Amino acid sequence: MSKISVGLAILFLGLGIYSQTPKNVEALEKRGSESFLNRDYDSAIAYFTEVIKLTSRLPVRRSALAGSFTDDQTARGDDGSGDQVTVIDRRTAVAYVERGRAFLGKRSLSDAINDFDRAIAISPAMSVAYFCRATVRVVQQRSDLALNDYDKALKLDPKFVRGYLGRGIARLDSGDTRAAFEDFDFAVKLAPKDPLVYYHRGDARARSGDIDGALADYEFSLGLDTNFPDAYLGRGSIRLHRKDLDGAFDDYSRAIALNDQLASAYAGRGYIYLVRGKVSEANAEFQHAFDIEPDKRSEIEANIKLLKAAKP
Repeated sequence: MSKISVGLAILFLGLGIYSQTPKNVEALEKRGSESFLNRDYDSAIAYFTEVIKLTSRLPVRRSALAGSFTDDQTARGDDGSGDQVTVIDRRTAVAYVERGRAFLGKRSLSDAINDFDRAIAISPAMSVAYFCRATVRVVQQRSDLALNDYDKALKLDPKFVRGYLGRGIARLDSGDTRAAFEDFDFAVKLAPKDPLVYYHRGDARARSGDIDGALADYEFSLGLDTNFPDAYLGRGSIRLHRKDLDGAFDDYSRAIALNDQLASAYAGRGYIYLVRGKVSEANAEFQHAFDIEPDKRSEIEANIKLLKAAKP
């Protein structure tokens, strides 16, 4: 998964103008957000589905949007009398984005894309919906589609810092390193006190072979926020690369203490245990990583083979 530790902040702009059941909707939104933060994605999906049902009526037939909405049984009108989306409350678009984020958390990428499509159909000027859809495209390794959506998000909101970070990652994935760093540097100018921008620029520098620059960015990020787990993860990787095993182990452990869902941190500790000949401890760490992110198994197993082959 391509660093989607990037927090996808949802901007509740221009919402709450009218709702048939405002108190009910607000309570559901709150429960859905809490469930998402607790990584209880199924509950989050259920809550935001209820928000959609309460705030919109979507009788869609014969229209260009029909393919996007027809499977959304709980959010469709029953009479089928029209073919236009009728939104009673603009919270509907936000709820689709929020539910899409929960689907992304579950790695249900097609469901996430469908929900972001719906949000955009309802609210075409919602920059965060394009940003979220682009994030899924990065995960799918569709840099071309991701770049198109990031461009749209940034056209709508030229000061959208996370949009520049996302586009920088997509540009780096597509091989356009120079343009990628233009985005990362511009994000730093827009938000010079945001640890996230230094972390992502550091990650890009590490991928580009600028190890010293990467380390400097990770450490600057941690100077701004000592509780930023991804920056510890990044610095741990640099320390492991430089064979500072104690420093790397400490950074991975700090990252896990702050976020116990970082598969790469468990894998990093596993590599260190393996180098030190502690095979059972290493296997336990690798199993943690596999449980959290099954897609990383082949990458981790390849690294294990390299480590074993390098041992004297």
